[in-house]
Amino acid sequence: MIEWIKNKENVNYLIVIATILGPVIATIITIIYYKFRNDFETKQLIEDRLFKIQQLAFKYPYVEDYLFIKTWNDFVEKYRKEQLNDEENNNLDKYLRYEQYCEMIFNLISFVFDFYKNENKVLQIIDFKSWARAHKDWWNNPIDKYSNKDTYDKKMVDIINKWIG
Repeated sequence: MIEWIKNKENVNYLIVIATILGPVIATIITIIYYKFRNDFETKQLIEDRLFKIQQLAFKYPYVEDYLFIKTWNDFVEKYRKEQLNDEENNNLDKYLRYEQYCEMIFNLISFVFDFYKNENKVLQIIDFKSWARAHKDWWNNPIDKYSNKDTYDKKMVDIINKWIG
């Protein structure tokens, strides 16, 4: 082995190999580091978004109240026709807040789906299926009729539609 290294031509080969391998190894390490860091940051972002949604639900419990949620379709129909009665006008903030709340939920589902690209993994993170079912009236009937179908990826729309039946 020592004789091999003493040969100047072999040393040149070693220098070339080291010169090539150094950046290749550094690139591989950088990619691995970036992947793990990106995964960690994305999981943190998911937890932060979930926490914000939960904060809203604690602050405004009606956004998860079945009796409030089931009035959504009636409200939207009257809202679009500009035929809200006095009580509904007084509750307009609640309905618009609920609209934003639902958008946050489905945006989170979309974000998680974009990250994991797998329905089973998405459902392992949070029980999105029951959440989607609870807010299916909003999903099927947002204030802007086509916003959900136009905003979200077709594959995600199909999955949500499958979940809510």
